[in-house]
Amino acid sequence: MSGLGQDHGDHDAEDAGWHGEVSLRGDYFWERSTRVVAPGLDARVETPWQVELSGHYMLDAITSASQATGVQTDRAFTERRHEGGLGVAREWDLQSAILGLSLYGRYSSEPDYQSLSGNLTASLAWNDRASTATLGIVYLHDWVGAILRGANRSFGGRDLSDRGVVGQLDAVTVTATFEQVLSPQTLLQVGYDLGVQRGFLANPYRQVSVQGVLRPETHPDERWRHTGSARLAHVFPETGTAVHLLYRAYLDSWRIAAINPEVRIYQELGDSWLLRLRYRHYRQRRAFFYRADQADYRVEDPYFSSDPKMSAFYSHLLGVKLRGNGAWVAPLLGSWVRDWIGELSVERLWTTNRFGNAVIGQASLTIPF
Repeated sequence: MSGLGQDHGDHDAEDAGWHGEVSLRGDYFWERSTRVVAPGLDARVETPWQVELSGHYMLDAITSASQATGVQTDRAFTERRHEGGLGVAREWDLQSAILGLSLYGRYSSEPDYQSLSGNLTASLAWNDRASTATLGIVYLHDWVGAILRGANRSFGGRDLSDRGVVGQLDAVTVTATFEQVLSPQTLLQVGYDLGVQRGFLANPYRQVSVQGVLRPETHPDERWRHTGSARLAHVFPETGTAVHLLYRAYLDSWRIAAINPEVRIYQELGDSWLLRLRYRHYRQRRAFFYRADQADYRVEDPYFSSDPKMSAFYSHLLGVKLRGNGAWVAPLLGSWVRDWIGELSVERLWTTNRFGNAVIGQASLTIPF
């Protein structure tokens, strides 16, 4: 479990034959109006022809009580989202460099939302993989619907609570990263993302009080997003400790600007355990059209929003993760569990926006084969 404190293990690229891993995981998120339980399954297979196949399935069970769903009083409901994806990747040895290509597609469906996306990624590694440049592009298309959360109102065989598709969204994101091993103990990574969104960018349920009258939330139909990032990782072999320093800066055409510094500390605990401590701070400026007091909106304004994500706010996140392999139970259960990997994490989020504080939990089990 040595290295720069990576969260996932790697297989030897020179191994022949079929092998891979299956990961089972469960995510939990809770804040005062929403609870999310999300079990998932990930699988990865490496073939004898140096082609890697991957796939995943996830179920989100979201329980919420919110007036943003189109009713005038809070009413708890549970909604389920299904997501699946398939991918293929391959590397080519160019003697002086390694070229990698990967293609991945996803489809997500819930009663009032469907999403289809695909991403293509190319990477080039040289200097015995000490230097790596990666370029990726993601395209996404969403169908945004609306279902009012009240009793079904049937008329002429039609459920009037289901408003059907109310808008569509297209988005393209281009990502470029460069990673350089500075020494056997130090790694530097920098990146830049450019995202362009066009289409329906508001919440179809959320309403805003404009001079005493409820109006549908209205956002601009285009958004350009810029994100710069950097990560510096250093390992101290004598203590089995790794420190990661991360920083992200964000700016978009809605005049939201944000900074996001983070520090992670990894500590080996014997041969079987890895402990990760994490602290993250986030601070952002409000969108140009957002009003903290809805009474400030006027009928002639082109945009209305009550989305807390558009407000100026800051947050703190503190978390701990424990990762262990099966070597410590192998004497009891057998050597076949030695390479199993289990993870358990708990995080606490404090935020000043109206969503409120949250608790985030995750557990996973990875079984190689």
